Amino acid sequence: MALDIKSITNTFIAIAAKEVGSQLSTIRKSGVMVPAVILARDTQTKPDYPYIVVDIITIDDSGSWRIAQGVNEAGEPWVASYYRILFQYTVYGPDSLSIAHSLKGKFRVDRVLNDVETGTSGKVEDVFAVSSLPERLSSRYLEVAAFNLSLTMTDIVIDAETGVIANISLDGSLTNTGDSTLDLDIVVPVP
Repeated sequence: MALDIKSITNTFIAIAAKEVGSQLSTIRKSGVMVPAVILARDTQTKPDYPYIVVDIITIDDSGSWRIAQGVNEAGEPWVASYYRILFQYTVYGPDSLSIAHSLKGKFRVDRVLNDVETGTSGKVEDVFAVSSLPERLSSRYLEVAAFNLSLTMTDIVIDAETGVIANISLDGSLTNTGDSTLDLDIVVPVP
């Protein structure tokens, strides 16, 4: 299935908008005014303060190159891997520290954790401390606060081109689910 980064990120954007959206400015999306929660590096949108930026910092599969493999109902081979995705929420503008703490606290609530699992098929593994990160502007400081959270999930990749060995004949031929045939030397020990 491969990780659906857009869908996963949209889930975290929607959660922030739903949980702390009343404390944020608004932006126009698809003709509707919505809370200002945007994807990092979205250069087309410049909301008023306060607003939230969502970003994926890392996608890590180290230590879990392959955790399972098999054949699905359609006869296609699959491989499963374990992933950890590190997200960052950054809040810009007045009360950013308060808004960030409020959003972080929502990730303790079962309803929000269920929204994460429904939208991503993953689970929140850890939510890290909120940090104050004021930015110096030309004439003043902008209040900024951020926190990270990690999402864990299993991803399944289907390899439809490899095929599956359908049967092995004792005459030494091996038939793949594709059109290819391999020749094997089968040695059967005689008792």
